[in-house]
Amino acid sequence: MSLNVGLSSITVRELVAIAWPGVTILALVILFAVYAFIDAGLQSPRAFSSGTAEPVLGHLLLTLALLFGLFGLFSLSYGVSQIAMGSHLRQAGSLPGTSC
Repeated sequence: MSLNVGLSSITVRELVAIAWPGVTILALVILFAVYAFIDAGLQSPRAFSSGTAEPVLGHLLLTLALLFGLFGLFSLSYGVSQIAMGSHLRQAGSLPGTSC
């Protein structure tokens, strides 16, 4: 009897999780991301409405400046590498995707 109850408790959700584990993990990641953004949105007014909001705002601005700086450095290095690769391919006389 307990074996029958155990087998009958398998739902479509578990079968999908077994059949497509990549889709299941992606769905869990998206669900967690939505939760994190909603929680951050709900916690930010509380952080900035306190009496010590100035240090919080300073840390937030510093973090944003660092993230923008890192993104700028990455973009600059990526652009330089693309220019170097284009120059190298031009000197080699062939570009990918051309039939010359």
